[in-house]
Amino acid sequence: MGSVRPQEMTSGMERGNREGARTAPAAGRNEPPAIASWGDGFGRTPAAWKAAVVVGVLGWSLVLGSSTTTSINGVEDCTGTNLGPVVVAAVVALLAIVGWRRTTEGHPARRLPRRAAWIGLGVLGALVVVHVLRLVVAPAGGVCS
Repeated sequence: MGSVRPQEMTSGMERGNREGARTAPAAGRNEPPAIASWGDGFGRTPAAWKAAVVVGVLGWSLVLGSSTTTSINGVEDCTGTNLGPVVVAAVVALLAIVGWRRTTEGHPARRLPRRAAWIGLGVLGALVVVHVLRLVVAPAGGVCS
């Protein structure tokens, strides 16, 4: 049985990282830099999030549904369902998820800082909630106008 030499018993860290020893990544190496300006923040915002805001804002005018109007003794009653807010909320939620994936992948210089990414996700989440509440508060929405 052979004897073990003392230099063979040392770890890669003790040998000065020679011979293929792995090193831990430098702290903050994969962290995105702070946002320097509004333009920088807008440029690093995922395109999916920009599209989600456009869809969410334009979705206020989207009406998908049907209605039935009845008239009894001159009093009109309208019943209907507007599915537009549900469709808009689903699209905004999907684009928010796609954009979130973008904020966690790619080169650090092109990503949003974690705090800004959470704020952006919160804004889009609020937009989804508003469109869902539109359906809850007024199921007929713009169908009966």
